[in-house]
Amino acid sequence: MRIDSVIFDFDGTVVDSEPNYYEADRLLMAEYGIHFTFDMKKEFIGRGNTTMMEELNRRYNLPTTVEDMAKRKNQLYLDIALKNTPIYPEMMLFIKMLVREGIPIALASGTSSSILNRLVYHLGLNQYFDAVISSDEVGKSKPEPDIFLEAAKKIHSDPKNCLIVEDSAFGIEAGLRAGMQVMAVPYITDEPLDEIFFKSDILFRQGQSEFSAEKAMNWVNTRYLQE
Repeated sequence: MRIDSVIFDFDGTVVDSEPNYYEADRLLMAEYGIHFTFDMKKEFIGRGNTTMMEELNRRYNLPTTVEDMAKRKNQLYLDIALKNTPIYPEMMLFIKMLVREGIPIALASGTSSSILNRLVYHLGLNQYFDAVISSDEVGKSKPEPDIFLEAAKKIHSDPKNCLIVEDSAFGIEAGLRAGMQVMAVPYITDEPLDEIFFKSDILFRQGQSEFSAEKAMNWVNTRYLQE
């Protein structure tokens, strides 16, 4: 099966942003008197922000709207993220390798579009990606496949010829449901891994600590990239 494009998740895949998101969530929930732990955060990694706010609002019967929660979280997050959002070095190298080969690449993220676009430009990533898509634009978050299908459409690629690079179980499920090939680089590497990680075409089981741009590019070139 041929690969002619690559679609990247953003948070936890290209950038190490989950600590920033957790801090924003912790501060947000503290405003309602709720102690929000990282273990509580884990169940939402890979899901869209709106979906998370809906669930927290329902679970804790909060005296506010989902829209106001999302707006407040975005304010908290952006203030933190603009000060410190590191890009994973090996993933950045992989992105540059793909660009040098002329392979179209896209970003597909559950992050709010206003936040995503601001950070992509702030980090200088806009020069590499042919399309940047937020779940805001499709109305459905991962594990629904809509965001990946829209990204493929934007870069004029047949879904079956797309490779997605993902860190979360929800994202991998979305990619598989889109009929795409999957490179899994889990953010949470606690054993046992969710069984869906083992349905990927290539798995870096130890996540970013194991990920190698050279190995990833060799895999693309030698196993799937075909004329």
